Amino acid sequence: MGGAESEVAERTVNVLLEGAAWDFINVRRTVKAQSLPSEASYRFSRGVHPGLAEKGVVRALELMRQWTDGTVARGLVDKLSGRPEPVAVDITPAEIERQLGVSIPLDEVVRILRALKFGCEVSGDHADPQAVIRATAPDHRLDIGSGVIGRADIVEEVARVYGYERIPETLLAEVLPPPHPNRDLEREEQVRDVLARAGLQEVVTYSSRHRNARPG
Repeated sequence: MGGAESEVAERTVNVLLEGAAWDFINVRRTVKAQSLPSEASYRFSRGVHPGLAEKGVVRALELMRQWTDGTVARGLVDKLSGRPEPVAVDITPAEIERQLGVSIPLDEVVRILRALKFGCEVSGDHADPQAVIRATAPDHRLDIGSGVIGRADIVEEVARVYGYERIPETLLAEVLPPPHPNRDLEREEQVRDVLARAGLQEVVTYSSRHRNARPG
């Protein structure tokens, strides 16, 4: 992992600093195939947003300038193709109240999200529970989804910082929708019942890939 020809020595004058980002699925496959784990693979195999590469390079350059009294060249060369779009979630105070059972003012929701490094834009009157908050997830929050999942993620973040102990215990105020029957599953269970009444027993065996396995 690395070599003497690329290391920094006492006579080193110029340093080219690279901040790279890799596909975490490809990293996982390579580590497993080559049996070559490292600290870098441990981090990147869990997903690192490409936008963090530039921030890391800028921070490292500043530290190198301070510690070595060197001169940093102007500008960065960015060769990233297919930069992912930032995740933006639209949510209203009314939706947050519907899920948590407690009314949290819009300004408090915005304050919480901005403290967590989310970008926030508000459309509508701040006193209107239907005003839309567009929350844009920061680069380091790869766990924030989009759509319905994203709204649930935002509600969870607000509730976590607002304080679970401040959320009252209440019953559901909405009527649960009628369940959609699974006809195939119902027929399967009916067949199981008929066979069981006939005296048969169900046996669950190991999958085919474990048939030739021997106890260690």
